[in-house]
Order: sequence, then C-alpha cells, then structure tokens
Amino acid sequence: MSPTPKVSGLPWREHARLEELADKSTEGQLSADERAEYETAVAAIEFISVLQECAASPGTPVVEPDPGMIDAATRRLVRERAGNRCEYCGISQAQQSFPAFHIDHIIAQQHGGTDEPANLALSCYHWM
Repeated sequence: MSPTPKVSGLPWREHARLEELADKSTEGQLSADERAEYETAVAAIEFISVLQECAASPGTPVVEPDPGMIDAATRRLVRERAGNRCEYCGISQAQQSFPAFHIDHIIAQQHGGTDEPANLALSCYHWM
C-alpha cells in the first residue's frame, strides 16, 4: 500500500483515524473492514487531489456546463466578491478542502430569486 496522501483541511479526527489506519497497514495489522475503510479513504483523497488540480488549472471544463447552471463569469464574480470566504460564516475556502464551496441563491429560485449576483452568495457546506 502506498503512503497516506495528505489533504489540507482534513478534520483532526479523520486525519488521526487515517494515520492510525496507515500505521496499522504498515505493520500488517488491518482487519478486512479496516483495510476497506483505509483503501476507500486513500482513493477518495487521491480523487479530491485530481479535482483540486483540475479546478486550479484554467482550460476546458471537465464537465460540460448544465444550461440551467449559473454561468462561469457570474460564479467567478461571486467568488471574487467574497474573497473565497463563506458569505454566511466567513470561513475561508483554504480552511476547507472538501467539499468545495458552492454558489447559493439567497432567495431560492422557487420563491422568485434570480441568478443576479446580488442574490447569490458563496457558501460553505455548513449552510447547504
């Protein structure tokens, strides 16, 4: 098994559990359930790293945008306006590696809200 990948912003408890499993793996002491947990966590961290690399590099989108989605320029404007901080609680995106912050409608579209920047907020997962 490869060394445990590092993810910044991983909550302390999850980081400690992952390190515990990595140590047990090195010593060959993982149960079948622990091995599955460890392999799943490592695969997830590697996948997150790939997504972060894709998000950090400009170019062709990995997924074609949904026509109903907020356009890229508006999303960028909201992120820049917020300074990459949750506009509800103020936490920085850099402090949260996963899940990524999302653009939230302050007044939901089903209640008459629009995609205008004034009705959009950058939001962390706590406000989903």
